[in-house]
Amino acid sequence: MGFIKWLIINGGFSGFLYFGFIEGIEGAVNVVIFIAFAYMIFSLFLFNADVQKAIKEKLEKDGVSVPRWIDIVFDISATLFLIWHGAIFTGIAYGIHTILIAAAIEKTKLSDNK
Repeated sequence: MGFIKWLIINGGFSGFLYFGFIEGIEGAVNVVIFIAFAYMIFSLFLFNADVQKAIKEKLEKDGVSVPRWIDIVFDISATLFLIWHGAIFTGIAYGIHTILIAAAIEKTKLSDNK
């Protein structure tokens, strides 16, 4: 189930990237901007002790959706896509989210992709 959820979320984000920046649909660009900045803001809360405990418990119970390297490749690709297409600040926001997620997972000591 975790893989399906990951695929839907990241596939949807990819669709918004494509339709917004390749097909030129302004609403899709707006959704991408919102998601990137929302992800960045929400990622700041991952270092709260209670959130860290909840993350650790969920990862111990359910494991990870996909191997971490796949998630990192997707996030870096999305970041570079945004920057390539001139959405510099949005790309930076998404890149910060990527770094914060990686740091939070490392902090939980569960980045071994069980």
